Amino acid sequence: MSPLPTASAAAAEHASPRAIPPAFHGDVDTDVRGVRRRLAAIVEQVCGGSPRAQDITDRFGVYRKLGWQIWNVVYADEPLAAIRHLPSARAMKVFHQAARTRSVPEELIARLDEAIEQFRKSVDTHASSDREMLEMLVENQPGALDEPTAARWRKQAFTGNAFTWGVRAKCMFACAIIFPSPTRGDYWDMIRIQGLIDLVRTRANVRWPFAQLLIRNSDGKAFQFARQPLDDSDAVKQTGVPLFEAFCSKPLPDVKRKPGAMAGMVEDELQPGAVGAAGAANIVTAERLREVAPIYADKPNETVSFGTGVRTPCELLISDLIVHRSMYPGAHRELLVFGELMTQLSRDDRDRLPVPETVQSLGRVTDGIATADVPHHTDLLHAAFERAGLNANDFDAFRVRMRYPPLPVSVIVRHEMPMRKAE
Repeated sequence: MSPLPTASAAAAEHASPRAIPPAFHGDVDTDVRGVRRRLAAIVEQVCGGSPRAQDITDRFGVYRKLGWQIWNVVYADEPLAAIRHLPSARAMKVFHQAARTRSVPEELIARLDEAIEQFRKSVDTHASSDREMLEMLVENQPGALDEPTAARWRKQAFTGNAFTWGVRAKCMFACAIIFPSPTRGDYWDMIRIQGLIDLVRTRANVRWPFAQLLIRNSDGKAFQFARQPLDDSDAVKQTGVPLFEAFCSKPLPDVKRKPGAMAGMVEDELQPGAVGAAGAANIVTAERLREVAPIYADKPNETVSFGTGVRTPCELLISDLIVHRSMYPGAHRELLVFGELMTQLSRDDRDRLPVPETVQSLGRVTDGIATADVPHHTDLLHAAFERAGLNANDFDAFRVRMRYPPLPVSVIVRHEMPMRKAE
């Protein structure tokens, strides 16, 4: 049973509803525009219209950094981006004094002070006067995220994750080569290549699952298919891991394959070893998956997704999708990144993370898609095509390149499937 309300609580029930604080973007954006307008009035009274940053420095007689900051606050393309350039209170006192020396009316200076005070109240409301939180709020707004900004924030997460989990890699490379199955009509086969370059343990006794494989349909059911290593070496036979030996570091990393946590999943795992650069390893695996899934949809609006799970802190992710030209001509491919803190292998839009990266079309494979971030990349692809008996000239390539990818996530390239051809 709930307790009876007190007199003050009962009175509050009949009072006018508590005002809901305005949304961050609209509130702060309005206040920043006010600061910009009033600061522009002062700048243009002294410097005239459309001054350069150096003009502000010279005409007001202030130090170069302050002139540059003032110019960015007034003239930055995105009003909210001006927040990061707003000078400190101490620096604004310097600017005020310089403005008075140049005979700027006190009324203009007072109006600027009022606008700045209103802006600081908004900052206190939304970010508790925490400059870092303010920048995070600004840069997390729709349309505000760019690749340098995302990489700057994600690098902090990379560093912390490398320390926490005891492992880090220079580059994670994933490549899916998709082509019509020669043994089952209207199905596709895949050559799946995965690699971790300069994988380093930063703590002793760390075992690390470096690759997982699970292919499901849109209903979540795992597909059953045959798999075959591209390299049939003794190490592959002993470990069960499809190592592509020519592209791994020597001595070969100590690895093993085991069942994953979900039905139909397998997981390749690096065993504990030397810490630091002395134990650095390049691990590259390659296998062929046969009769994986249908090429065509049975009903409208079905999609096909090709993705990479990111579980290792790494400085760079390169995920390539290489598609036989007979499949999916004209498909519009979109990049989706799903966070997996809530649900493993989530495809729920509520778990989708905003990223500025996009799917890059690289054109025909034989026109050259090499990347210096993966050692012997051209030789690696050539060997994979040769072992599979495929002609690289028949394939187009698409790439996702992401610095300091977040984790745990799935990085997905998705597009609509064509309908099954009429008999």
